[in-house]
Amino acid sequence: MEFGDIRRLQFDIETYTSEGYEFPNPQREKDEIIIISMSDSTGWEKVISADGMTEKELLEEFVRTVRERDPDLLEGHNIFRFDLPYIEERARRHKVKLALGRDGSLPARRNSRISIAERTLNYTRYDIFGRHVADTYHLVLFYDAIHRNLDSYSLKYIAKHFNVASPDRVYIDGSKITEAWHSDRERLLAYALDDVREVRAVSAILSPSYFYQTQIVPLSYQNSIVRGNATRIDAL
Repeated sequence: MEFGDIRRLQFDIETYTSEGYEFPNPQREKDEIIIISMSDSTGWEKVISADGMTEKELLEEFVRTVRERDPDLLEGHNIFRFDLPYIEERARRHKVKLALGRDGSLPARRNSRISIAERTLNYTRYDIFGRHVADTYHLVLFYDAIHRNLDSYSLKYIAKHFNVASPDRVYIDGSKITEAWHSDRERLLAYALDDVREVRAVSAILSPSYFYQTQIVPLSYQNSIVRGNATRIDAL
């Protein structure tokens, strides 16, 4: 296989923050997922929102869409530490089965850590039957461990660094998401779609080397990303 042969599906969530709080918390009743944007490596794109559907219906539509598109790889930026745990908690609240596996199974999760140069990052690892999960945040950390030329690991900064940010890209400060949901919903939907477009572009730059390493070392694609050089050499 070539890197272009695999279907990569990118996703990103936007969440509501209850009045009086600065950050969303999936355990607060009103801090719902309001938007899930998706795209894949074929150029397909989709945005679903809580405008006209409940959060439960939103989550069910997300699961249905993933199964319909049937990606080999799920991608997102900081999804292990934010998007996936948030989706999991809200799905549990609404008793929605996250049947994201190719056999209809639920994602398996466990606490994990990754060492990158002098940095150790704790995160929640998710394994999905028949698919791989890749976090572009990890890819960016590995990139910077070598090049040491990044001032931020945020998606917006990284997209500009690699010159993949669209000239008409919509920018909304994270603290203004709830406000935009009430006052400028169309712009917020465009912002969410721009997020997954940038994930798709950044991944296309940073992922191929790990994909081709998978053809050499006895590790899965997902493990090739989160394991260090020493582990890959030992495995070889």
